[in-house]
Amino acid sequence: MKIMIVGLGNFGSALAVKLNRFGHEVIGIDRSRHKTESIKDFVNTVVTMDITEKPAIAQLPINDMDVIVISIGENLGDSVIATALLKDYNAKRIICRAISETHFNILEKMGIDHIITPEVDAANNSVSTVLYEMVHSAYVISDNYKVCEMFVPERFLGLKVSDLTFNNYNIQLLLIRKAKGKLHPKYMMKVEFDDLLPSEIDYVLSKDDLLVVFGLKKNIDKYASL
Repeated sequence: MKIMIVGLGNFGSALAVKLNRFGHEVIGIDRSRHKTESIKDFVNTVVTMDITEKPAIAQLPINDMDVIVISIGENLGDSVIATALLKDYNAKRIICRAISETHFNILEKMGIDHIITPEVDAANNSVSTVLYEMVHSAYVISDNYKVCEMFVPERFLGLKVSDLTFNNYNIQLLLIRKAKGKLHPKYMMKVEFDDLLPSEIDYVLSKDDLLVVFGLKKNIDKYASL
């Protein structure tokens, strides 16, 4: 896909790099040359410009983009103006980041169907990491269910996957993740993982592994607190 990211703060930059790593063609845009320079080696194209100026937008390949993500997080006004201008140029699909409830409501009234709230989502997903030491990361699915990446409990080290007792807690083991390489120094993410399906292997667990589990929040929380 051809994707344009407007606003290269922490969220926009990380999203652009991730999308590019997945093989998509990414154009990053920001009015700050410092921000565009910092990301230029990780995406296909960067453009330093003020996205709130109509003559500048007219120079962009808007109609060639499959998706345009407006990730501006510092200035509500800039986000709204950029959204309005891109709608005027008939962008195929616009995804907007909302930084407040007011911002969210404005974007809704502008007819934006897909609005993301990464700060709120990150807070929701970080609750388990804060409360339970063995939880590496969590992804809230609904009010009742979530997926967690968990460090291997010490009592599991040296055991085979077939020896695990997750079913006793009504939790489903989805994956075993083995990290390859070190954390990326700028974007704090593992470069690559080996994802192993528990149904396909009889694998001995080590302390560097992550267990990806799914289930009711109350069951996962009970297990994580042991």
